[in-house]
Amino acid sequence: MGNLELLRDTKRRLVESDMQKAIYNAKLFGITKEELQTMMDILFEEDE
Repeated sequence: MGNLELLRDTKRRLVESDMQKAIYNAKLFGITKEELQTMMDILFEEDE
């Protein structure tokens, strides 16, 4: 595995970890999958 591939893999794992935390919190606070998806779509678009 090359350095670039390793870096990409590491970044994906970090994002996945953050997403797992967000999903955990959403479930804890009664936020549905659809609501979470909508929130993610809005935040993703805001950053562009």
